[in-house]
Amino acid sequence: MSYPYPDVYPQEIFPTAAPEFLTAVPLFLGYADAGPIIMPVPIRLWPQFTATFGPAYAKGLLIYAERGIFGTGGTVCYVNRQNDDETLTTLQSLQQGLRAATLLENIDLICAPDLVREQTLAGLIALQQEVLTHCERLGD
Repeated sequence: MSYPYPDVYPQEIFPTAAPEFLTAVPLFLGYADAGPIIMPVPIRLWPQFTATFGPAYAKGLLIYAERGIFGTGGTVCYVNRQNDDETLTTLQSLQQGLRAATLLENIDLICAPDLVREQTLAGLIALQQEVLTHCERLGD
């Protein structure tokens, strides 16, 4: 086939696929041995979690909840390590973590397995209410 102009010829260009809309993107709030505190970190692989946040933490359940996500086919989540400073209450630490997560737009689930460390039923209900209030405020 000849073309009327030298070095000018049709070329097919295929558009790139639109980014996939992610659903079931959880945010985990909990305690860990290492990693940044009160800063949501995107995690895409189980080894990335252990490299960032360390092995199982004696005072926390975060690692077990996180392992469950990748063990059941999850592909991405955010982890926000809570401040385990003894000068803060569990509620204050949770509030810090939730404030830090307000900029995340694609999360649709908040999982805070270490809330069960709370010793009283009234305290546990207050922590759960804090998470629900946060979700209502952001429309999540």
